[in-house]
Amino acid sequence: MGNILVFQVRRVGDLFQSVPLIEKLSATRGDKEKDSLDIIIDESVSDISGIFSRGVRLLTYEDVFKSFCGANNVPVNAVSGLSASDFLGFLNKFNPFLSIFVKKYKLAVNLNYDAAASLMASFFNGRGKGPLLLDKSPKNNQSILRSGASNYLFNIVKSRNSNRINIVDIFSLIGTDSPADIKSSYDVIGLKKRKKIRRGAKFKDGIRICVSIGATSIKRIWPTSNYAALINLIEGSLKNCEFTIVGTREEAEAASEIKKNLPESVNVIDLTGKTTLPELVYFIKDFDLIIAPDTGTLHIAQIFDVPSVSIFTGNANFYETGPHVEKSAVIYSRIACYPCFEHEPCRVNYACRNDINPADVFNLALMQLKAGTSDYKDNSDGISRLKKAEADIKSGIKKGNFSAAYCRHAG
Repeated sequence: MGNILVFQVRRVGDLFQSVPLIEKLSATRGDKEKDSLDIIIDESVSDISGIFSRGVRLLTYEDVFKSFCGANNVPVNAVSGLSASDFLGFLNKFNPFLSIFVKKYKLAVNLNYDAAASLMASFFNGRGKGPLLLDKSPKNNQSILRSGASNYLFNIVKSRNSNRINIVDIFSLIGTDSPADIKSSYDVIGLKKRKKIRRGAKFKDGIRICVSIGATSIKRIWPTSNYAALINLIEGSLKNCEFTIVGTREEAEAASEIKKNLPESVNVIDLTGKTTLPELVYFIKDFDLIIAPDTGTLHIAQIFDVPSVSIFTGNANFYETGPHVEKSAVIYSRIACYPCFEHEPCRVNYACRNDINPADVFNLALMQLKAGTSDYKDNSDGISRLKKAEADIKSGIKKGNFSAAYCRHAG
């Protein structure tokens, strides 16, 4: 195939949802020692380049711009002081540079509606795939090209609450014309998960549970009182648990609220705002369970096949951005307005978040941790405890305003 360029300039979760596609594209390179797979990413995730194997490069628009400045002997900070006429002259130089820049790539896959990505993709003259690819043609100077999957994505973007196809498969269909190949480990990721625990075996070093509390939208953030109640329920039923709360610096106050409502005996580690993204990726792979809303931490954990219970509310459509690893558990509201649109204000006081209570999330967590049944405090009641959790979930679905689902793969 040769060199490949992928545009994925959205958030960290979107990048990790692209990993199955990146793995497939990496396998199509002719000479893996010489051919590169370059991914244009947002600057906020550029520091995770070290987790990818050799031959996969992460680039930002700033990197491309610096290449242009170096090739034309232009200081990087010179653009800000240019007059309008000088800036137009600058752009006249930049366009030929982009034409030369893209020539080394045999294929471009654009996974975004980003204007800059579409501009760069337009220089590929039909050698790209993506939702917005401007291609010069004799009939129409700028015609939009879309394949089947990208055409689907383009058409559902304004009604994404109706989508029933996981974004991981859509990305794969855009890039390789075949559905995502879900694995427990990827060659393009240099980190490996620790050995799996056999069903029915003990968690020798205790049960390590990651609780990710943040999200980019307030509609997707579960109340801190619920997280505290959930941790208390788990601690009261299982022994030797270690809870690690993760999030950004902005979520540190919420983490403190959670800890205030926990007994001192609970083993809880607060890492909100204390880890870099590479550090988060490194240690998240070895948790026994992650509990999270629709957030980047959940999608990172999916790449390492970490068992999960995810809480989907607000604008997070679990069909589209939910976990894609088999047997992952999702709990979501059945209120009529779920899922809503991200930028629309909530008119029902975030009712969907209140539809999901800690006891139901606890039962799902218990079912996900059933590989360690011999570690229940009441060992003699371990199996019946699981059956009770399943019965409680089914009962809650029948009478409550929530529902639960497991990810299943065809075949």
